[in-house]
Amino acid sequence: MNVNKPTPSLLPVAGRSAFGWVLLLLLLAVALMLAGCTQIPLGSLWALRKFDFERFDPAQLRAAVYLPPGLQFPAEALVIDLKLTRGATGEVLHERLPMRPSAQPPVGEHWPSTMRRPGQWVLLKLDDTAQARIAALRERAGLWKVADNGQGKKNNLELGVQPALCRSGAGAGEPSEAWRTSLWLRWSAEPGYVVLLDDKAVRDVWPELPSPLPACQPV
Repeated sequence: MNVNKPTPSLLPVAGRSAFGWVLLLLLLAVALMLAGCTQIPLGSLWALRKFDFERFDPAQLRAAVYLPPGLQFPAEALVIDLKLTRGATGEVLHERLPMRPSAQPPVGEHWPSTMRRPGQWVLLKLDDTAQARIAALRERAGLWKVADNGQGKKNNLELGVQPALCRSGAGAGEPSEAWRTSLWLRWSAEPGYVVLLDDKAVRDVWPELPSPLPACQPV
């Protein structure tokens, strides 16, 4: 997956139940783990395996990211490019789903951990429009499954990820080798926040980020 190109590369996921995996893949995509899933703790991988697509509420999906001083997310912190092709007819559904940053968790929730190193928490979540698009895709995929009844070619899902970071503030001059990050994911009250990254080097997690990072634009 490429993070610097305007149009991200797409990862094909073929199979009759491909769309049943779309939100699980989306969860992994949110992690921005371009270095591979080997960094994810085994307990967290087990929690991801228990993800229930049919009962999933897109409004509950959020990533809590701990960024070092001087780093921020732009307005579209992470863009998920999703393309679903109906095998029986060739019909294509294509959506661009942005996750946007927030400085505070929802009322009644807390950050998943207390950090000792300098930095700040940022919450990434789907906006209302993206949530509605996911719900519509899920409904359409269900109609396809009933109408096609296993006939014709298998459906095909392609998923691309385009993350972004920018530099701002006094900490922006710190050498990039010193930047560390942690990332937790939440998609329901149970199991709650699940750790995906803990105190990892930013450049190891996102090796293809531009160097130097662009300056953050005023909001």
